[in-house]
Amino acid sequence: MKGKRKLIIIIAVVVVLLLGIGAGLFFFLMPEEEVVEGEEGQEQVVEVQELEEEIEIPEPEVLLYLELKPFTTTIGREPRYAKITMQLKFGSEPPKAYMTIRIAQIKDAVIAVLQKTDSKEVERDGWVDRLKERIILRLNKIFPEEPEWEDPKPIRKVLFSELVVQ
Repeated sequence: MKGKRKLIIIIAVVVVLLLGIGAGLFFFLMPEEEVVEGEEGQEQVVEVQELEEEIEIPEPEVLLYLELKPFTTTIGREPRYAKITMQLKFGSEPPKAYMTIRIAQIKDAVIAVLQKTDSKEVERDGWVDRLKERIILRLNKIFPEEPEWEDPKPIRKVLFSELVVQ
């Protein structure tokens, strides 16, 4: 008998919850109405329609990333190690294609920047942002002096998906 009573209570609670959710959705999704006095003092219900402005959505910028496999190197002269997984974001396809076949030079440049970094700098605020700027400056030296593309700064960002320093 107690089992049936509990089952009836549970079903009743579920029904009440479903009715509450249905009513909430109905009132939430129902269009707004406004009561306006018409001729001779009669009330009229007028449906208010919100005008949707046409918003121009710009074409998404083509995102060109070059992902480097994880590698480990030292930082500075003191024995600190860094494990790095990073990506380079390019503004167009030609510089990305140019760098894709120069992965070894990219890693060499990143390692050179890290080894010139003072190991105490790692403890200061904003060091990752400064590191990214130095990496971009160093990588831009890999590009030819007169490239085929017009973009003066082909590398837009350096993105670390993993940067572990010990």
